Amino acid sequence: MKIFFVRFFIALLAAHIAAESLLAKSNLLDERGWLAFGEMRGYFEPCGCDPKADLGGIQRIATFVSRERAINSGFFLFNLGNNLPVELERDRYKIPFISEGLTRLAITASLVNELELSNISLLKTNDMSGQNFVLSNMKTIPKGSPIQAMIKFGGIEVYGYMFRKKFSSSLNSNQKQLLKTWKKYSINSKSQQRVLLFSGSAKELKFFIRSKFFNLIVSSNTNALEHVVGPEEKNNPGKLNIANSSVRMVPIGGQGFLRGGKLTRTRSKSLKELLGKEKECKGIG
Repeated sequence: MKIFFVRFFIALLAAHIAAESLLAKSNLLDERGWLAFGEMRGYFEPCGCDPKADLGGIQRIATFVSRERAINSGFFLFNLGNNLPVELERDRYKIPFISEGLTRLAITASLVNELELSNISLLKTNDMSGQNFVLSNMKTIPKGSPIQAMIKFGGIEVYGYMFRKKFSSSLNSNQKQLLKTWKKYSINSKSQQRVLLFSGSAKELKFFIRSKFFNLIVSSNTNALEHVVGPEEKNNPGKLNIANSSVRMVPIGGQGFLRGGKLTRTRSKSLKELLGKEKECKGIG
């Protein structure tokens, strides 16, 4: 009888280990891979003579994504928002081109960030409504708005959190309350993969990290909207900027992508090598 129970226990343990192993292997974010970008801030078209400094813009972003899909199709594509021009009235002519370009990228989910929420009426236009906008801490999503509280796509759940004091009347910053609500509507499974596209304070970010509710958190760039692209972004356009030990932050100005999962192991030419060719500048004195 003792031998029977020992064997039964061993078989049960083996089955448990096999199940845990299966769950570990079913990490879709790793298996399919992901890219994240954003914070273009109206940087519509690269200009100048230095390829090291001119790697942003919707044209370059679209070329990069197309190349990656030719190598590894089926990856998740996340947009951290803040792609509209900072000086909207001055650069309004750019909006249709940027919006159409982003829509054509077939983005998995786009965070409604500060510039998008400040110009929320633009999100309803045909050029922008197809970007899969997500913002999970809105008190009330306007009727007819393309914004979703949560996006389920290809076996993952994508949440969006953005908070600034000037939006306190329309956004909920009570993280404990939000997390309780999100858990209520999330698929209750250990294998469920959850992504948070984040734009907020360090304190808010720390709370979501400690919650261990998300498998991946990607942060928008913490530099002020008026911040000029600096040497770090120019010299390392594809560099993974680490906000802290477990969260990655997209570079400013559309200067680079974050890679994850399967795409991390992809060996291919960098954006600089692919597109950065010296330009002839004549008549400049």
